[in-house]
Amino acid sequence: MRRLHSMALVLGMILLLVVGCANMEAGKQRLPQEVIIKIQSDTPTKLEVENRVVKNMEVKNPEGNLSPFAFINGKTGYLKLFGHISTYDSVSVWTDMILFENVYKIDKLNIYVSSGGGGAFSGLALADDIERISLRLDVTTYASGIVASAAVPVFAVGKKRIASKGTIFMVHHATSFKFFESGGEKDAVAEVEMFKLLKKRYLEKLAAHSKLSTADWLTKLDNITWFDAEQAKEWGLVDEIY
Repeated sequence: MRRLHSMALVLGMILLLVVGCANMEAGKQRLPQEVIIKIQSDTPTKLEVENRVVKNMEVKNPEGNLSPFAFINGKTGYLKLFGHISTYDSVSVWTDMILFENVYKIDKLNIYVSSGGGGAFSGLALADDIERISLRLDVTTYASGIVASAAVPVFAVGKKRIASKGTIFMVHHATSFKFFESGGEKDAVAEVEMFKLLKKRYLEKLAAHSKLSTADWLTKLDNITWFDAEQAKEWGLVDEIY
């Protein structure tokens, strides 16, 4: 009897253990925060994942928005050219001028220049664009801070040029910068010709918008000349000082 009683006791404990485990599993399955999501392809053997970045250099702008350099107040457009002059600046300003003329139909354009220079070709391109739009609009250029190097012709081509009393100007010969670039004798000769053409265009632009001749300006370039607003007005580069 004692042996049967012991066996019954052991069976009872085993039964309680099994029931307890079952209840625990059932309780675990009922936890509301546990969610199992299974994703399976209809054709697992043919499932392919493409992981690549597609880059497109074209930025669509159907509205023709003005660049960060420009804004409009009434019938007057404003351009601010501060800091280094680059190809990006010349392209942006060209777009702004097209919009000023053909979309916003402005009557007057004010251009504010405070720049130590930058790309010589970019500066001349900007000057050409300002001259072109000056044929149709009343264009005034304003100088403040520093107007040097490539920025000088940009300021000089305005129909009216106004400079702050503290503006400092500077002109010098163009220079080139090469970083890990090699070239031979023919490259050096070609570069000399390029500098001659660039200097000729720069001198002609300044002479056309001042009282000095190209020979006078060449002397200024040779000496790397710094001058103030009063001197600029004397040379015919500034019309008014404030």
